[in-house]
Amino acid sequence: MKLILLLPFFIFLFDFNSYHQIKGTIVDHTTNENLAGVSININNKIIYTDLDGNFSTIVKKGHYILETNYISYENIKNEIEIKKDTNLKINVFPQSNI
Repeated sequence: MKLILLLPFFIFLFDFNSYHQIKGTIVDHTTNENLAGVSININNKIIYTDLDGNFSTIVKKGHYILETNYISYENIKNEIEIKKDTNLKINVFPQSNI
């Protein structure tokens, strides 16, 4: 009987361990300044950087495409694999006017 009562607790612990935090900073490659308001698309989940250029979200472990979008900057796509909590620094490049 005790085993049946503990089973939901163990299932919760197992599922909880499959989630990890992705956090990081978006930086202008040429000036090394952090960029506020950058749109970050992680497999169709959109988040934005704060005033200091930082972002954070929780995802299940697995493979993700992380895409940054910001006015007058090139869009960047990165393929990442999340196995544990991850801290990223992403450099973005101003668009060239050719």
